[in-house]
Formats: sequence, C-alpha cells, structure tokens
Amino acid sequence: MTDKYQARRSALLKQIYQLIDEEGYEALRVRYLCGKLGVSTGAFYHYFPEKYELHRMLYERVDEYFEQRVQPCFTEDEAANLLLFAGSYAGYCVQTGVAATRCFMTLPLQPEGGQLISDRRPISQMLTAIFERGKAKGQFVNPYSARECARYTMVVLRGFCSDWAKRDGGYDLVDMVRRFFPISLAGLRG
Repeated sequence: MTDKYQARRSALLKQIYQLIDEEGYEALRVRYLCGKLGVSTGAFYHYFPEKYELHRMLYERVDEYFEQRVQPCFTEDEAANLLLFAGSYAGYCVQTGVAATRCFMTLPLQPEGGQLISDRRPISQMLTAIFERGKAKGQFVNPYSARECARYTMVVLRGFCSDWAKRDGGYDLVDMVRRFFPISLAGLRG
C-alpha cells in the first residue's frame, strides 16, 4: 500500500470513528457512511473491502494503544502492571467515547473470516505475559493458568466498560475500575 493510500484510509477511518462516537454503531451502514464521508460506495470499498474490516480495525486500534502507550510503562511488579493495564483499558474506553465503546463491546466475536477476540492478539498476549511473569515471580499463586487468568481479567474489564457504556458514561469509569478491580486482583493473587 502506498503512503497516499494509507494516509487517505487513516483520514477516512478517523472520520468513521468520530461518526461512531457522535451517532453510534448504527452509523456503520456503508451507504450512510459514504454519504457522510463524501465518497462513493466504490471508493469506500477500495479502502475497506469489507465492513468487517472496520470492526477488526477497532480491535487493532486497542492493540496499538496498549503496545505503544501502556506496555512501555510496565515495571517488575506484575500486580502493578495488571492494575495499570486495567486502568488503561478503562481509560481507552473513556477516550474513545460511549458510542464507540458500545460498538466495541457488542461486535460479534467470530464474524465470518476471522476472530476478533483471540489469544493471538497483542493485548491478549500482553495480559497473559503479565500473569506468566507474575506466577514465575510468585506474585500470582492461584491454581489457574496464565491464559485463564487473562481471560477472566478481560471478562471483568469488558463488564465494567459495557456497564459504563450502557449507562451513557454516567460515572467515572476509570475511578470505578481503580476502586473495584483490586477485588478481582485479590482473587488472582491467590
């Protein structure tokens, strides 16, 4: 892909995310998007061959955020890393907005042609690695595998974020996660 193609695709994607935030997931109808973006349907499909690709890109955006902004802040204390991960996940949802979070939380898990929630995704590998390192250091001594702990953690975090989005962002999500996630952490420590 050329730089010009990538730049145009990124600009369109930024507009799409803004529409999702302003108008909700329903804004992802291709014809509606084309009208709002001022592009033909053919041009839209040139940049996004399938609507599913927009869903995948929502997930990739989270992965990039965690790889670039969160992981570099990790320390040797895996429990602290887990709390940072949880607070950052909540912060990411707040940053992207209620409507985008609603969209993100309700996307199909296994649409045709791919899997959006996977142990192979960078965010999943990062979280599993926290538990692997924490178990090796004796910081997490529960009987569950690192992968099981990571999956449980994501279920809890998605629950917090989904509740926040369903309540139209009516409370401080980051504060809520910081206050109540340690309850889960206590169980994960063993």
